[in-house]
Amino acid sequence: MLTCVLTTRPVREIKKVRSVRECGILLAQLADAGQLPALSDGWKARALSTAHLQRLHHVVCELAAALELTPPPAPLPKAGAGGETSESDDEPLTRPPGPALRKRPNGFTVPAPVTKRKTSHKTTRVPPAAPVAATAAPVAATAAPAAAAASKPPPVLRLRQTRGPPLSVPACTLPSEGGSLHIGRLQCRLELASGPQPLRFLPGSNGLLRYGAGQALRIGRGPCTPNPEGNNVQLEGSSKVSRLHAQIAWDGARSAFCVTDLSSVGTILDGRKLAPREPTPLSSDSTLAFYGNPSWSPGRKIEGDPPPDVFALRVRSLADGPSRWELPSPCVSRSHCTLNYDARAGCCTVTDSNSHFGTAVDGTRVAAGQPATLRAGQELELCCEADGGRALAFVLEQASSE
Repeated sequence: MLTCVLTTRPVREIKKVRSVRECGILLAQLADAGQLPALSDGWKARALSTAHLQRLHHVVCELAAALELTPPPAPLPKAGAGGETSESDDEPLTRPPGPALRKRPNGFTVPAPVTKRKTSHKTTRVPPAAPVAATAAPVAATAAPAAAAASKPPPVLRLRQTRGPPLSVPACTLPSEGGSLHIGRLQCRLELASGPQPLRFLPGSNGLLRYGAGQALRIGRGPCTPNPEGNNVQLEGSSKVSRLHAQIAWDGARSAFCVTDLSSVGTILDGRKLAPREPTPLSSDSTLAFYGNPSWSPGRKIEGDPPPDVFALRVRSLADGPSRWELPSPCVSRSHCTLNYDARAGCCTVTDSNSHFGTAVDGTRVAAGQPATLRAGQELELCCEADGGRALAFVLEQASSE
């Protein structure tokens, strides 16, 4: 540090300086002898009181600025090696790195004791690993059937008719995803699909297809009158419609509504010509077209849409939703009962909706509003109190049993 400012002094003289205080005294003596440029009195006092490398560096930097020389680099302070943390006035300029010093009350500094960490030579025994493969195999063997049973879809069940008047649709599949199946009486009505003019109904009729004798729905060009010869539905504005063209009535032997052609021209049912004066069953989505040709043979298929001046009527079911099975029977109530599938129990529950002729499971009457268990192989009987063999019986079975 001194060689940067004392360029004219011999190197051997500078090397004789052993402490920071001796450096400060040397600089003050040279300033008094006039060998250094005139500096302030404060600089000389700071040089004489220098006891640390940091303070000596500040004094030398002021001297280098007065001599227009490059100042020396700042020293790195080290605890106990002449830095700011040391309180000794005779710190050496160089000291090998060593342990930190601590000051005793008598002024001497001694190295701080080094605490040695005790090391244990004992070896820790590691318990042997458990036979994972041997224990995992039985667990996997028992978990596999449980997982397969959980992932197995529930069985698909259905109701199949076993007794009673034959139905056009004798079976129905139950919803297997926790849904409900509502069973009730089929209720249909006639609606206009196309035609030159709107339909005219007899007051109180509204085109409903009614069960029982004397409830025939008469369709024709003639006016609507309540007498037996009058029409319930009037088709006005088409020359192809006869005065009394057709009628729809309930046929108990077939358990279906049947249409009978009474015209001289003909009637088309679902694209085929009807045989005159022969009752033909209708479905819940049939279409009737009131035109034809006397030369056409019964059963002839008619291609294309009917002419624009022809009346076409559609039979529409009044079902409340898709999960409903409508049975064409006058003994079945409009809302008869409800079936729910219980996947956990693997069976169904049937709840009677306060029907008129009742519901039974294997001959036991079900109380209205109280769910009763219905398992595969058991018989569900609707209209169990109806006379004359009008009760309908169904067996619950899996759909894949056939």
